Amino acid sequence: MNAPLRRAVSINYHFLRTTAPSQFALRAHETPERFDAQLAQISKRFPFCRADQLVDPTRELPDSSVMLTFDDGARDVTTWALPLLEKHGATASIFVCAQPYLEGRLLEIQKIEFLMKKLGIDAFRDAFYASYEHLFGTEIERESLDFAGGYGFYRYDDEAVRRFKLDLNYQIPYAQVVPILDALFAKTFGEGSEAEAVRETYLSADELKHLIDRGFELGVHTHRHRVLPRLDFEAQKQEIEIGATFLRDLIGQTEFTVAYPYGFHDENTHRAMRELGLRAGLTMERRAIEPSDLRDRWSIPRYDVNDCFDRESNQMLDAVFSQIAAGEAGCCSQRADE
Repeated sequence: MNAPLRRAVSINYHFLRTTAPSQFALRAHETPERFDAQLAQISKRFPFCRADQLVDPTRELPDSSVMLTFDDGARDVTTWALPLLEKHGATASIFVCAQPYLEGRLLEIQKIEFLMKKLGIDAFRDAFYASYEHLFGTEIERESLDFAGGYGFYRYDDEAVRRFKLDLNYQIPYAQVVPILDALFAKTFGEGSEAEAVRETYLSADELKHLIDRGFELGVHTHRHRVLPRLDFEAQKQEIEIGATFLRDLIGQTEFTVAYPYGFHDENTHRAMRELGLRAGLTMERRAIEPSDLRDRWSIPRYDVNDCFDRESNQMLDAVFSQIAAGEAGCCSQRADE
């Protein structure tokens, strides 16, 4: 069956928390107060839907809707987001990685954020490169960025900071980055601190099940949050499959939507998705979702929350939401499956 002619704006969140002090603090996040105001504005103009609902051509949905997603499986979803979502009759899709549950390890993306906040970016950068030189020598062999298609990484950072972030997340091989981050994290926060950080940072298995009971969608964010096009086909397939198997064993579902880490994907990604029988793939391409995206399924775009609301006033940005026509609010509530 062909996908219906429906459109949507997808808004992606990660962490949602107050500014209260924490041992494992982040440099940037959305606040519950801002999120509450954002939901209030959206609910007056658009219905909400989940990713699995939007890509299902058999489901009756309005022609236009807003899809909320949360990446990385942060505990903030139940602590702060869930009460506000239910207050506004909204639903969401939550994408989780398997590594914190299967290995008790922080994802590197969070380990990097905690170290940047704790040490400051200059001290962290100096410590990282000193460790790299000690372990691997002065010459850094960086991996290609060709997979990104000219994407403008870290446009608002100066060149030194931009170069450091590219090395950490995209160019220095994982086999070299991971042991350095592990050692710096243990030195900075103390031996055994990673287990505490995992408990504080991510949803527990029981909380994941609770979200299903409340009518939300759980989706796959892979195993270890690796940039998929940096991996060959077999490694990509394994990253996705481990994430899907974890959720299948936890909640009993067999078909999942996948949010690609950092949004990047390639033909190997699509092939792996097809072979694994997965539902659809979400990117971080900043534009509205068109009917052709739902037909193709493997490259569904999403906005970051910072693209959708003014950072000062927190008002909806018309350039984003004018792309879809207002639908009838409430047609796609969080209890739509019940």
